[in-house]
Amino acid sequence: DLTANPTITNLNSHDNRYDVYLLDGGTLLASRRLSVTQIPYEINGDLAVASGATLTLDAGVVIKGYYARAIVVNGTLDVNGTASQPVILTSWRDDTALGDSYHDGAGVPQSGDWAYLQIASGSTGTTLDKLQIRYAGNASSPHDGNWYCRSLYVDANTTATGLVVRNADSGGVIVRSGATLNVNGGLLSDNASYGLYVENGTAALSNMGVFSSPAGVSVAAGQSATVANCAFGDLTTAVSYAGTGDFTHAVAQGNWWGSAAGPSDPSLADGRVNNNPAGQAVSDWVDYGDWLTTPPALPLGPRILSHTPALANAPVATIDLTFSDAANLATFGVDDVTVAGPQSPAAQSISSLGGNRY
Repeated sequence: DLTANPTITNLNSHDNRYDVYLLDGGTLLASRRLSVTQIPYEINGDLAVASGATLTLDAGVVIKGYYARAIVVNGTLDVNGTASQPVILTSWRDDTALGDSYHDGAGVPQSGDWAYLQIASGSTGTTLDKLQIRYAGNASSPHDGNWYCRSLYVDANTTATGLVVRNADSGGVIVRSGATLNVNGGLLSDNASYGLYVENGTAALSNMGVFSSPAGVSVAAGQSATVANCAFGDLTTAVSYAGTGDFTHAVAQGNWWGSAAGPSDPSLADGRVNNNPAGQAVSDWVDYGDWLTTPPALPLGPRILSHTPALANAPVATIDLTFSDAANLATFGVDDVTVAGPQSPAAQSISSLGGNRY
């Protein structure tokens, strides 16, 4: 019942058909704090926060969404995650967030398992500290081409630290309605379309990783984005601007482009060129000067780009992994690896296969 606001401490649940805290869909008319961290919340329908109301999410809170569920904030969203206890909005099948809540065996979450978070145009004072948005991006069901949506809609001024948006069924973050988005730290990765698109507004990103999507940061004509001390990798186009005429709309100085020689910019159409196929690609009219010659010290670590086998119906003795960066086996060992599964698997040893493969 959304009209109730109970004070709950140390709530836990086990050995039930579903071990979740069920929140009714509807509109929160008064402010509410979610503080249960032993089991996840599940939204049983679209959830809206009314103008004038504040939804506060404490560190460690997990909200799991089912098909097409959305959260729309017309008031204020106050996310208080920490580095060790982020706030996570994710798929009902994501067993890495507070376990197998639905007791259906090892879950395999899919991009588009739920819909989106929207900071609506009437929202004020929204802050997103250490928020992770996973497996969103479809308003119907995973990969339904008629219902693709974005994981995070920013239609009002929003400030974020340590924002993670990954595994979207379409785009990760879209800035619209003349809004301003400021993000310091975090990750945009493995989104099916793009990491961030500035459709109508302004975005400022710093100290972030942007990886493994067709597009990293895209800026519509006449809009603007500033990107600094970020790392780009495994992208078709890292930064692009749809307009022409000047370099003030897509300012991306002081970033790591996957190569000490900077980004790949073979076109002379804007009067600048940097012919470096080893770097991540940029479009014309992107100011990529003063690039970094070594990756920035971001708290991200190497990412797994691929693994073999992908699926198996027999015992698996070894798994071949390709990381985004080389690992130092003097400091990276089996104690740093967690392997999940119903047979309680564990890593016994790690060896190099050359390059970034292990």
